[in-house]
This record gives sequence, C-alpha cells and structure tokens, in this order.
Amino acid sequence: MTSTSHTLDKELVTVEAVRSSGGTTWRVDAFTLMWVKAEKQISRLFCFLVFRSPAVSHANREDYVSIIVTNPKLSFDSLIKCFDALSPTSLKTIVGSEYDEFREHIERMRKYRNKLLHGQFTGQKIKSKQLEEDIGVLRRWVETLACSCACAIGYDGIGRDTFPKAKHPSVQSMQQYPFSDAAEFKRWLACQTKQAKQKT
Repeated sequence: MTSTSHTLDKELVTVEAVRSSGGTTWRVDAFTLMWVKAEKQISRLFCFLVFRSPAVSHANREDYVSIIVTNPKLSFDSLIKCFDALSPTSLKTIVGSEYDEFREHIERMRKYRNKLLHGQFTGQKIKSKQLEEDIGVLRRWVETLACSCACAIGYDGIGRDTFPKAKHPSVQSMQQYPFSDAAEFKRWLACQTKQAKQKT
C-alpha cells in the first residue's frame, strides 16, 4: 500500500505541478493529464496480463508490443474488456462497490474529453468547479485501481518496467491463455476490440 502510494505520487507529480501553477487554464490542463494517466494505467495493466503468458518471452515480446501499438481500436473501454478476458477476476470485481459509480463518471466525462484533448470548444459550458471535481474523480479512480490491482494481480498499473514485473517469479500466470503465439494474439486482440466497439 505504501509502495503504491509513493509510486502514484511520483506518477502524478506533473498533474500536481499544473494544479498549483495558478495558470488560467490549469483545470483543463490538469484534467487532460489525468485522463491520459488513467488510460495509460489501464494499458499497462492489460500489457502486464499479456506479458504473464508463457508464450511471451524476452525474445518475442516486441512482436506482442507491436501488435498492441498498431491496433487502432484500443480504447479505455476495449482495454477493460481485454483485461477482463485475461484476468481470472474482472476489473469490476477487483475494484468493488465503487466501480459502477466511477464508470458512470468516466462515461460522462468522455462526452467532452475529446474536445478538451484537442483544444476545441465543448459546447457544454463546463464550469471550473466541475472540472476540479472531475480531476479528483479521475485521481481517485487511478488510486483505487492501483491499490485494488496491486492486491489482486500483483501490479498497480503505475510502476514502470511492466515486463520484468510480469515475469517475476512471485507472479502467477493463468493456467490457460487464449493465444500461444503472436499470430494468435493478433487475431484474439482484433476480435476483442471489434466486440467492444460493437457494444459502444
């Protein structure tokens, strides 16, 4: 818990710097940074589960990384779906009772986050107070997810060096994976992201 908190503080130091800058756009800037941090965390957690597979090794890991990088349909939602498909326990179960409330907030934010990320007008007249609250929601989501996943799968999605962490002797792999090589992984990932897209 202490280790995760320390790692989280380091990861969010840029967000806190923007928050305390006093700049006129600090709320928008801090919100976009927090959103990126949240998406990066989900991506790392998914990669951690992929790397746990016995099929992934030092010799071929870049093949798997390339497949992930070049998949154009990976998003916040599809990454959660992919995580659930590889994890013995769903992310909803791992996070617990707060999961649905967090997801409702994130879905609400999604309606204007693209506009903010691209520097466009949202047309929603978002108040400064709302953005401040949303920054706090995203931070709590990242922190809750980090602590929950650290306990459930042995990784918080915050710390770097995901591959070595996934291959540590203390980390237990799933008994079965839906892929045994990079080609199968590519087909599996394409199928997962396609299904996720159809449900949104």
